[in-house]
Amino acid sequence: MKNISKVGLIKESWVIVKENYKLIYALLIAFILYQFVQSLISAFFENSILSVLISLAFFVITVFLEIGFIKISLKIVDKKAAKFQELWAYPQYLLRMLGATILYSIAILVGLILFIIPGIYLAIRLQFYSYTLLDKDKNIMESLKGSWEMTKGNVINLTLFMFLIFAINFLGALALLVGLLITIPISFIAVTLLYRKLG
Repeated sequence: MKNISKVGLIKESWVIVKENYKLIYALLIAFILYQFVQSLISAFFENSILSVLISLAFFVITVFLEIGFIKISLKIVDKKAAKFQELWAYPQYLLRMLGATILYSIAILVGLILFIIPGIYLAIRLQFYSYTLLDKDKNIMESLKGSWEMTKGNVINLTLFMFLIFAINFLGALALLVGLLITIPISFIAVTLLYRKLG
């Protein structure tokens, strides 16, 4: 990643967002509405015996939608035609994504318990597991291994990139949260673009 400009990634992502703003903002609106509905239902059943089942259901739905978001973002970055309907067009990946997400979460949790730093390190090294799974049709373990290999030797630069993304979204939040409508799409595309450049 030494030859990849972090600021250049952000600038290129902004150009991509502007070129595909209709689809990207349709996806953002869908995400916001989903989060709103999830919050309402979770709050309504907060003290109910069904709360655990509802949480599990939303976990599955969230992973399912994540598949669509990533597949669409890869097409956008690759300058291929993408449609909003693709958000729910890839059910064949769901079980693998659920398995990989659970393993990723367990690895991060164990790492955080071990004095936090290992958790952060694992989060950085394994962050592209979902991309390798969906982009290269890998199985659960191969997706995690693929991310591990892709990020080898790039931990410091990836950490700096994460701080840059955080800073951009923090500034977006300071702008009465309206700025997040710009910074969130840029951040998502930037991560996808980074994956492509590392790959």
